[in-house]
Amino acid sequence: MMKFTTTGDGNRVPAGDTSARRIAYEYIRSHILSGEFEGAQRITAEEIAGSIGLSRMPVRQALGQLQAEGLVTLLANRGAIVTLPTVDQVRELFEMRAVLEGLAAALARKSLTDMNILELKTLNMWMENMRPDPKAWTSRHGEFHRVLAALSGRPRLTQQIEVLHASLQPIIAMHISASKVSHLAENSHLDLVEAIRSSRNSRTAENVARAHVMASADGVLAFWAARAAVPRLRPA
Repeated sequence: MMKFTTTGDGNRVPAGDTSARRIAYEYIRSHILSGEFEGAQRITAEEIAGSIGLSRMPVRQALGQLQAEGLVTLLANRGAIVTLPTVDQVRELFEMRAVLEGLAAALARKSLTDMNILELKTLNMWMENMRPDPKAWTSRHGEFHRVLAALSGRPRLTQQIEVLHASLQPIIAMHISASKVSHLAENSHLDLVEAIRSSRNSRTAENVARAHVMASADGVLAFWAARAAVPRLRPA
């Protein structure tokens, strides 16, 4: 299994990879997560290579990794499209997030320190400051949950949670922007941290984290279902 590291801007990249593939991976992934590459948009290795001054091979390798993460779907001899999940697939992503983040919370509860609490409060403050900017808020939101997951002390668990966040991030950003709201309809993140810290046992911490994740699912799913129901004109 490929290992990952996190760059200064919060992007996940293959660990120890300073090659052209990493450059292509960062470029494509950041454009998908920011919404600049929209769902169902076709992208080709030739176009990306030309945009960033690379050969096609490392771009193809990057697209292969992004397909493994669920962010693009490769088409035979036709490049790739940005993955546009169905409503049921989005629901499944939330359900998987809830289970894995519940496990992470149960594990983190055992070793949560005052310094950890301070870090999470700081991340929450940054997130709140970003409310006027849906994309920035969504990025900070993902960072908060990534740090909380990392406190579980389980790198592979944290990695899988990051993959799920990445798959949902563009959808959440679109939901917040289109719905004219400043954040997801979920419980306070500070309340989440306090509930985990004060939980009497790991099961309670797990249930709190699961409920927090699923609290936002209904609104996002309703938005995605409505969006899917609107006919879209396609170029001839």
